[in-house]
Amino acid sequence: MSINVEEERLGLRQILLDVDTWLKKVGSYVAPDGSKPFSDQQLDTDAEKIQDLLNRATSSLLTVAFAGEMSSGKSFLVSALHHQLKYDLILDEKNRPAGKYTGILPSFTEPTSACPVRVEPVASSDGTVPPVVLSVRFAESEEWEWIADNPTAQTVAAYLTDIPERIEKRKENHRNRIVAEARLLVPATDMPSILYDLPGLNAPGRRYEMIARKAWNRADCIVYVTPATHTLRDSETELIAEIYKHYKGSAGRKKIIWAVTAIDTALDVTADNLARWRSTARRNTEYIRDLVQSTGDVDPDFAGRGFIGVSPALEARAEFGGTRSAFGSAEDDMSDSRMDELRHALLAMINEGAGAQHLANVALGALPIVRPYERTLRDILLSAKIPHEHLQDEISELERRISQLRSIPAEIRQEFGERLKTDIQRIVLTFNERHGLAKHLHDELDPYIKSANLLSQLEVSQLDLRMTRLIREWIERDPLQRWIHELRQLAERLRLRVASALSHSHADNSLSYNELDLELFSPSRTPRTPAQQSDLAEKAASIVTATFSLAGAAATAIGTLLAVPATGVAAAAGVTAATTLGLALAPVGVVMLTTGIYVFRRRRQQRISSLEVMRQEHIEALDTQVVEAAAWFTKSTLEIGDDLIEKTAERIEVHIEELREMIRRRTERLDTPEVLEEREHIEMLTDMCDRAGMIRGGLERCAAFSGATLDYRT
Repeated sequence: MSINVEEERLGLRQILLDVDTWLKKVGSYVAPDGSKPFSDQQLDTDAEKIQDLLNRATSSLLTVAFAGEMSSGKSFLVSALHHQLKYDLILDEKNRPAGKYTGILPSFTEPTSACPVRVEPVASSDGTVPPVVLSVRFAESEEWEWIADNPTAQTVAAYLTDIPERIEKRKENHRNRIVAEARLLVPATDMPSILYDLPGLNAPGRRYEMIARKAWNRADCIVYVTPATHTLRDSETELIAEIYKHYKGSAGRKKIIWAVTAIDTALDVTADNLARWRSTARRNTEYIRDLVQSTGDVDPDFAGRGFIGVSPALEARAEFGGTRSAFGSAEDDMSDSRMDELRHALLAMINEGAGAQHLANVALGALPIVRPYERTLRDILLSAKIPHEHLQDEISELERRISQLRSIPAEIRQEFGERLKTDIQRIVLTFNERHGLAKHLHDELDPYIKSANLLSQLEVSQLDLRMTRLIREWIERDPLQRWIHELRQLAERLRLRVASALSHSHADNSLSYNELDLELFSPSRTPRTPAQQSDLAEKAASIVTATFSLAGAAATAIGTLLAVPATGVAAAAGVTAATTLGLALAPVGVVMLTTGIYVFRRRRQQRISSLEVMRQEHIEALDTQVVEAAAWFTKSTLEIGDDLIEKTAERIEVHIEELREMIRRRTERLDTPEVLEEREHIEMLTDMCDRAGMIRGGLERCAAFSGATLDYRT
């Protein structure tokens, strides 16, 4: 499909402006009884989201969020990408020449809570170079406050950190205020994008975590930064798992660029005859790809081209020296910095993202905001149009339906919960059979362990990967296949149970009502307690996006196998797949299982004093792995099954509440006899619903630019 991007950008901008105006009208709506169906707080939140989307649609500048651990080099790299990292020769304390780097953003080596900061390029209208402008937003305010033009490094550091001695450099009336985020306007360069430097998620305190995660949602791309001096640490895997979860759940799947920085500090050659930074980049890339594959995902775009090695310091040094630097050829320094490779990757993403896909992602972000308001308004309008004499009959019918459905959720939880436990326990018994997992591991790994040099980190890692693969393959070959069968049977039994309940409660189909809507069929809204949700399951679930799709939809991978058509009671009753709750499963169950295998293995690494002891203990530990795998399999499958049962029960409870709301609206209608006022009320509601339909249609058309299949119901 060929489109004119600029024309469509203007069109989408107008649609979002219409949404903003429409939300204001929706917010001013007052029912005849004086009530307001929508909360002001929710309207304000959604208006803010629309404004964010409007900014993204209007600007050709895309937002790039930089993520990574504290002191990973993010601020240094952001400064360099906008050519705001400067190198100078100074005399050190012993009067010897020394290099000094000064960036537009301060870099801290000590633990601190550096606030998020946006670096935005601007161009002057008269062709002159504009000043660098520092503004901040304090925690208690939504307004940006100007701080300084061309601020010194000390001024910038004073506002971007909470270190007491630096805060003393602030203006006096700012010293006791908390900076929520900062903004630096810099002269436009060859990087036409807003770079968002986010604090490391391992920084002290959690003050900026909400702002950082909100920045992820606003960003069009994420750059993950890690030092070239060492491979990914265990602490980074948590953050990478969060990024992967965000990637899987983002509209159009955001681009991820991976960078190892400070390669000038890792130029020594390793045993494989590679510069240390190249070895680090290669091993980091392999880890990311192995991590994705361990979840059962085959999407190569998350790892992309892998880690790009860069050195902001070498580039700044080359720019300082002109044609010759104090260290040799400035041209060599510039080439060795490899900064242009990262810029080219970003520019390619920007050129691609500024087009149709970017507009589609913005539209996909607006649709879930508009639809709930439109659905409620249409039901209010339907209620207002129903003839007076029919209202009481409909109220009675709705009350009958509620009476028939009221006991169903508790019955589902009790009946299916007990059967689930029995089915899983029957599968777990296979772990200890004669040809079970323990024999499989010993047959395959004992000879390898006895000859392995377990003092080598590389061989230990290879052993871990091999063990992970063997456990995963064994589980996938037998227990997982049995679990897939049981899960499919569970889904079918739940579907038939719900279909039966709904077919009985909908005996009189003369009444129009809200069908069970996919939007509410989401992961359980009842939060689990820490005792109910293990650290292992949290890590496994964090690597994937746990979603459920409509029955009959084209599920991917193993989800296709689990999809069960609406048959039996549901079909006989004429109940649609959506109405019967659509219990087709996305591959979340399988993904959590295979992910968990990868995760729980990493928790048993210990220091052992000698090679022989290490070998013996590794062999003995294989039996322990079987016990842990069985326990983990039980817990994981039980959580998956319980979650499915809980979603089913909760969805019926939500439907009961919808029926009660319909009763309330019809009861109010009975108490509103003023015919003229009712007519004006209906005309106003009709206008709002018509506008909503036009807006939704425009957004769906823009969303189709991504090639996504749309199923947005009113």
